[in-house]
Amino acid sequence: MDKIEGIFQTPLFKTKLENTHGLDKELIKLLENEKKLKAGRKKTNKGGFQTKLLGSGTPAVDKFHQFVSPTVVGFLKQINIPEDSTVRLSPLWINSNTKNSYNLSHTHDGEFSLVYYLKTPKDCGSIVFKNPNPAFTILKFYDLPFPEYNYYNSQEFVVDPKENDLLIFPSHLVHYVRPSNSKKERISLSLNIYVTDE
Repeated sequence: MDKIEGIFQTPLFKTKLENTHGLDKELIKLLENEKKLKAGRKKTNKGGFQTKLLGSGTPAVDKFHQFVSPTVVGFLKQINIPEDSTVRLSPLWINSNTKNSYNLSHTHDGEFSLVYYLKTPKDCGSIVFKNPNPAFTILKFYDLPFPEYNYYNSQEFVVDPKENDLLIFPSHLVHYVRPSNSKKERISLSLNIYVTDE
């Protein structure tokens, strides 16, 4: 029997964080405090606001790390990381995108990256992942107008985030955020995941 195997696949883990017990409000308050201090940074963000790195010792950050760790470990077990691996979560940063704000194409540090969505008004900007296969940027075959796109011919994969969605993906995966068309604020946070055998 003929068969097509999907080889060298890229994992994109998606779940919804439930019962955060007020943690979302604490993180949003942390963002508001950082805005008042004007303690932001410019990275890939065009418009909007991105906090500086917020590390351990910040109560909301410590709570989030503790809350999300079982989910991160559960994902890593699904992709069969060695049992004795050490998993470390980086400091996080919080993103606020307003109308016309967006993020340029970029990658992250670490082995995996995480994005968690706290507020997602309608039409607030999708996150778009680019196919990591370099052939997609050089071969004209992939520019053909395919009647349907699938894992074998898509140049991009689009996720329209909803509140409390959490994504984990390989840090080397190039991604960007489309401009927001919403007058309401979209809030997300990001961090990187380091996995070692030490």
